[in-house]
Amino acid sequence: MKLTVVRPYREEIRERVFSTLEKAGLEIDSDRIIPPGTPDEEAIEVLESRPGDALLVPFHAQRDEEGHRTNGIELLNGLSERVGVDALGPVIMPVSRFGAGAARLLLSPTAFSDDAPQEELRNKILLITEEEIDEPDLPARIRNHLLDHGGTEAGLG
Repeated sequence: MKLTVVRPYREEIRERVFSTLEKAGLEIDSDRIIPPGTPDEEAIEVLESRPGDALLVPFHAQRDEEGHRTNGIELLNGLSERVGVDALGPVIMPVSRFGAGAARLLLSPTAFSDDAPQEELRNKILLITEEEIDEPDLPARIRNHLLDHGGTEAGLG
């Protein structure tokens, strides 16, 4: 299963997350990384050409290179509107300790925000808090999430 990384966190967290993903059986290829600051529209155009990929989409709120605010959930909502939820592969969503509350709220089934994803999309997202990154069982949880949402044992190293 191919992994596309969207606007990764700063290097310190990124290295920890990448290490965990590699333990889960995913290969991270540098030409499949959409850099921080990429506007949602540009990121969505790239992702449209990669249906079914596993996605690493951090939650973190940021400004793109044009100064617009964005976050991982907004990006996924926009992508699912364009390609349909069924075309999306599983999503791994790391979140900092500061953003965890907001992410959990937006991903809760009772969220009333326009930014909250539909249930089908929520089910594809595995939220990983910064505190969980180094937990020994996390690679197995990620692997199970990938297998539950379209991955195969052969596709995971």
